Amino acid sequence: MLLYFFHFSKFLEKDLIENSTLNSLEATNRLNWWYESGACRKLWPLATTGDGNCLLHAASLAMWGFHDRRLTLRRTLHDILSKEEFREALYRRWRFQQTRVNKQAGFVFCESEWAKEWEEIVAIASPEPRRNSKSTGPSRRRSLEDVNATYESLEEIHVLALAHILRRTIIVVSDVFLRDINGEAFSPIPFGGVYLPFEVPSNECHRAPLLLAYDMAHFSALVAMEASNDSPPALIPLVDETNQLLPIQFCIDPGKDFNWREYDGSDGNWILTDREHIALLKEYLDIYEKKIAEGEIVFTSDENYNHNVGTTSSTPVVTTVSSAVASMTASNQSLPGGVSGKDVGSKSKAAKQLQSVAKQFGSIGKSMSRKLRKNIGSITRIGSKNSHSGSTTGGASSKKSQFNDKSNFR
Repeated sequence: MLLYFFHFSKFLEKDLIENSTLNSLEATNRLNWWYESGACRKLWPLATTGDGNCLLHAASLAMWGFHDRRLTLRRTLHDILSKEEFREALYRRWRFQQTRVNKQAGFVFCESEWAKEWEEIVAIASPEPRRNSKSTGPSRRRSLEDVNATYESLEEIHVLALAHILRRTIIVVSDVFLRDINGEAFSPIPFGGVYLPFEVPSNECHRAPLLLAYDMAHFSALVAMEASNDSPPALIPLVDETNQLLPIQFCIDPGKDFNWREYDGSDGNWILTDREHIALLKEYLDIYEKKIAEGEIVFTSDENYNHNVGTTSSTPVVTTVSSAVASMTASNQSLPGGVSGKDVGSKSKAAKQLQSVAKQFGSIGKSMSRKLRKNIGSITRIGSKNSHSGSTTGGASSKKSQFNDKSNFR
C-alpha cells in the first residue's frame, strides 16, 4: 500500500503541478526559499491552461478549483476597465506607473498615444477570442471555438483590476528577469509584487491574499497541500529572499486634478518609506511576526488561522525585521504629460531596444509585441524545462500630503 500510495501521489503531482514553473522559480529563489526554515509550507503552482486567459484561469483554480472556461471573470474584467466605477481611478494608477517605466526607457508619450495605449489595454481584456488569420467558415469556426479559442494575454493592470473584482489582495510570485536557457537575465519582468484593491474599503475585502505564480509569460494558481496540524502555517512572505519588501503595484493615484503635462516620471516626493509600505499592507492584510533563524518575519493571516504567532498590532513594524509574510486561506487554497512622438526618435537605440523587449512581457500594450511575447514565451518555456530537468523541486505616496492622508497611495 505504501508503494502504491507513493507512485499514485507522484502521478498526481505530475498531472496537477506546473513543474517547469516550480523548478524555475525555486532555482532563482523566488519561491519556497522559506520552506527549509520551517516558517511556512511549501507552495505549489497548479497546471493551468495557457490559452491567453491564464490569469483568470489561475485565479478561478485557486479559489474554486476549476478554470474560467465560461469566461465569467474575463467578462467582468472587461466591464470594470470599460464602464464600471473604478475605471478612471485604474486609468490614473496605470498611467502614473507607466510614465515612470517609460522614463527609465527614454520614452515620452503624447496624449493621443496615452489614449491609444489605454484603448488597447481595455480591448485585450475582451472575452472575444483572437481572430484566426486563416479564413474559416462560420459553422466550422463556431464548432472549433470552445476547443481551440485563444485570447489576448493580459498585463499588470489587469491583475490590479482583478483584485478589485474579487475584493481581495493578489500576490504574484515572479522572477524579476526573463532568463535564457543558460539562466542569464536579458529582460525585466514587471509582474511580481502585491496588488491591493485600493478603491474598495478594506473592511469590505477578504483579508487573506490570492496567490499566483508567473513564469515564462504564464500565470499559475499557487496553493499549499493539505497537511497535519503540526505542519507549518500556510503563510507567504511579504519580502523576497534578500529581505526587500515586495513592491506594491500601482499604489499611487495622483488624483483627478493631477497635471500630467508637468509630471516627467521622476520619483520626486512619490516615495513610500518602509513604515508606510507596511502600514498600507496592514490595512488590507492581517500581519504577524515570526522568528526565523537570527531574524524575524512578518505574517498576514485570515480569521481561520489560529497558530500561536504574535500579532503586530501592539508593536509597530520597523525596517529592521528580517522578513515578512502574508497568509493564504487553507480552506480555499489547497489541493483536495506628454511631448510629441517626434521626441522619441532622438532617444538612444539601446533604450528603444530595452523598451521593445519589455513590451513583449507586459510593460506596454502594443499589438505586435504581444505576438512576440507569445512566441518567445513558448520558446523560453521549452528551454526552461530542459535547463531545470535535474531540479527537485512600487510605488509611493506624495509626502506633501503627509502620511495620514492616504488619498494618493490607496
